[in-house]
Amino acid sequence: MTIEQQDIPLELPLPPVPPLWQNRNFIALWLAQVCSQLADKIYLVFVIALITEFFQAANQSISGWVSAIMIAFTIPAILLGSVAGVLVDRWSKKQVLIVTNLYRALLVLGIPITILLGAGQWFGFMALLLITFTISCLTQFFAPAEQAAIPLLVDKSHLMSANSLYTLTMMAALVVGFAAGEPLLHLASHWHARWGGAVFLAPAMVGQPFY
Repeated sequence: MTIEQQDIPLELPLPPVPPLWQNRNFIALWLAQVCSQLADKIYLVFVIALITEFFQAANQSISGWVSAIMIAFTIPAILLGSVAGVLVDRWSKKQVLIVTNLYRALLVLGIPITILLGAGQWFGFMALLLITFTISCLTQFFAPAEQAAIPLLVDKSHLMSANSLYTLTMMAALVVGFAAGEPLLHLASHWHARWGGAVFLAPAMVGQPFY
C-alpha cells in the first residue's frame, strides 16, 4: 500500500433516510396544519351563522355583515404578511406555534361570552370583529413559523415532498373547511334542541389545536 493510499480517508456510508411518513416530528407538524387550516375556514362559517342568528335583522341583507367580517379577516394578511415572516425568522418556531395557537384558542372560547353579553347590540358585533381581526393577526405569525419549521424537521431529500404536502393540505382545507361548517352547525343545533344553550359552544368546537 502506497503512502498516497494511506492518506485517503475512508468514507463511511450514510445511514438511510427514513420515509417522510415515518418522521414523527413532521407528522405532528402536518396534523397541526390540518387542524389549524380547517379551523380557520370553519370559524368563518360559524361567525357568519352567529351574525345571521344574533345580529342580522329579519328584513336586512347579510352582505354588509359578511363584508365586515371578511375585511377584518383579510386586513392582517395585508398589513402583517411580510413583517411577520421577518420576525418569525428571529424567534423560536416552536414557541411561535404554541403561543399563537394558545391565544387563538382562548379568543375562540371567548365568542360564547361575547354572544351572551352582546347579542343584538353594536358592541357585541364590534367585539366579534375584534376577535376575528386578532385571530387573523396571530395566524399571520403561525403560518410562516409552520412553513419555516419544515426544513428543520425534514431531510433535504424529502423537502420537496414535504412542501408539496403542505401546499396540498392548504388547498384541501379551503374546500373541506367550508363544506364541514354546515354539518357542524347542524350538530350544534341538535345539541341545543336536546340540552339547551349548547349552540353557544359551537365556535369552541373548532378551537385552534395545540402543537
